[in-house]
Amino acid sequence: MLVADTLDLEPSRESAHQRSRQSPQVAGQFEICRNAARKVLSEFKGRLYEELSKLDGSGEGIIAAGVLLDNLISRNFRDVEPSELTVLVSSCDRGNHGVIVLENFEKKLLDMA
Repeated sequence: MLVADTLDLEPSRESAHQRSRQSPQVAGQFEICRNAARKVLSEFKGRLYEELSKLDGSGEGIIAAGVLLDNLISRNFRDVEPSELTVLVSSCDRGNHGVIVLENFEKKLLDMA
C-alpha cells in the first residue's frame, strides 16, 4: 500500500453556495488559491505532474509540502507572489500532514481554476 492511499488528501469541490456562506477571510483565501492555481497551471502548460514528479525521490507521487512550495517559489512565476503560493500549497495539505500527493495536487488546482 502506498502512503498516498492512507492519507485523506483527495481534492474537494466547494459549491458557490458554500463559499457564499464563508467568512470574508476564508472567501478571500479561496480567491487567492484560485488565482494562484490558474497562474501556476498556465505556467506549467499541461506539464505540472511531469515536472513536479521529478521532486519525488521515492517514486510514490508524494513530496513534502515545503519542497513543493520552495520549488514553486524558485520558478518566479509571472504575477504570482510567494505569499499566494504559500496559501495555495497550505490549502492542498488539508490534513496538515506536511506532504502533498502530486496527482491530487494537480486535480485540486484544476478544480480551483
